Amino acid sequence: MHLMRKCPYPVWVIKPAHHKKYARIMAAVDPDPIDKKSNAINTKIMELTTSLARIEGSELHVAHAWSLYGESLMTGFIRMSQSEVDKLVRQTRKEHQGRITELVEKHVPRLPNGRIHLLKGNAEELKPALAK
Repeated sequence: MHLMRKCPYPVWVIKPAHHKKYARIMAAVDPDPIDKKSNAINTKIMELTTSLARIEGSELHVAHAWSLYGESLMTGFIRMSQSEVDKLVRQTRKEHQGRITELVEKHVPRLPNGRIHLLKGNAEELKPALAK
């Protein structure tokens, strides 16, 4: 317990008698072109999950949730047309797709046993639902 509390690096603890192969491993990431600290964490997540997926022979699922900031206000308060909002949603999705693709390609150029999940909405709700 002391090691887990004090170690500056991730510690994976399992009971040897209960070890089984993991069929699927999920990396929940949030790439950001400006936030270096967040990107360092994303890099560490990708390093650990890709390494574990290779060792275990598991499927690797990389998940990223995104949303268009203020989308609900655009058609209501700001009174933008639905087609204008849809265009912004498509542009935002394309930006996030590019970020997640770039991150994945740095660590696993070809994702043979896995998938990228680009989820539109609240990460706190969507990522746990995807994990289940």
